[in-house]
Amino acid sequence: MTRWRSRPICFRYRQCTHPTHQTSDRASGLGEWTDTQLQQFLSTGHAEGHGPAAGPMAEVVENSTRYLTPEDIQAMVIYLRGLPAQSSGYKIQAAAPLASTDSRGRRLFVQACTGCHLLDGEGRQSPWAALRGDRSTRESSGTNVVQVLIQGSQIETRQGSMFMHSFTAGYSDDELAAIGNFVIGQFGRRQGTITPEQIRAQNASTAH
Repeated sequence: MTRWRSRPICFRYRQCTHPTHQTSDRASGLGEWTDTQLQQFLSTGHAEGHGPAAGPMAEVVENSTRYLTPEDIQAMVIYLRGLPAQSSGYKIQAAAPLASTDSRGRRLFVQACTGCHLLDGEGRQSPWAALRGDRSTRESSGTNVVQVLIQGSQIETRQGSMFMHSFTAGYSDDELAAIGNFVIGQFGRRQGTITPEQIRAQNASTAH
């Protein structure tokens, strides 16, 4: 079995602001995950209450860990649990006791996203479409949310290909910023700070 090192691994994209350590740190690691959730995530690319894998982590699941036996997956979880907590300095932001009131962002989300994600973020038909619990929605900066809007996401699973297309062709930078901030407010209970300038900058960086 491949040795895993205690280093940050991004459960989203290469431009993650706060990559997730493979240690038990609660803020920047896997301390909030149960063993069952870790097993589910490594086996399927999705964990109840934590959302789906995307970007490089989706590739790891797609090309490697989904083919492992349950015994190998359990061995990986045991190994990860034995790593000492390692903080990246990132602190979990306190959630605000309210949902997003962004009417424009809500309208655009309903138009572009509820067909798959539903307004409550539970996901329609597939758990890979669930947004509830996704750590990316708890980051006000929205770096990972923006990357998904710009690049889309895809993962091959035992149930078939789970695909989300890029939204850059159909929506302006201003509209994408509004959608991203609504997602952060609605599912992360935080005030999103995504700007059209951020959308343009990340899009330009991704294109290179």
